[in-house]
Amino acid sequence: MKSKRLSQTMMLHLCTLTPPLPDPIVNQELFRKGLVHIVGRMAWYMHLALLLLPNSWQPDDELRGQRNVVRERLIGLHRKVLELEMNYVCAAASVWNAAGKNVIGWDSVDKLVKTVLELDGQFAEVVEKHCVEGTRERLLQLCRDVDMSAATGSEATQ
Repeated sequence: MKSKRLSQTMMLHLCTLTPPLPDPIVNQELFRKGLVHIVGRMAWYMHLALLLLPNSWQPDDELRGQRNVVRERLIGLHRKVLELEMNYVCAAASVWNAAGKNVIGWDSVDKLVKTVLELDGQFAEVVEKHCVEGTRERLLQLCRDVDMSAATGSEATQ
């Protein structure tokens, strides 16, 4: 849990150092959903590397021998998350620098968010089905959106 708080604190500091995103940007449903999703899952992304350790897999699991495939899929997920984060940083920068708006792939952000959501779902499924109990519990507790209940009065989503 300490690493989860640490990663969320790091993201909070990043957001504090950048100006607030303009309402028209934040109010785009999928854009906002992606931001809430990746902020809450910072520790998840940091700890998914556990999937590369042989002792994370059930002994008789067929995926044990596919470590390279898992590594490549993990790299792909991290690239998509980084690309999405860069879009958020550029959106924040566009408040004071109009050129920032031109860097964001506005036409592809929705698709990028959907891709990250799908990939996270696929990795959660892999963890649920193929990991040993300790690894499974550790990773799945990190696979949550940031808790917005204080701001919205609702419960955190998965």
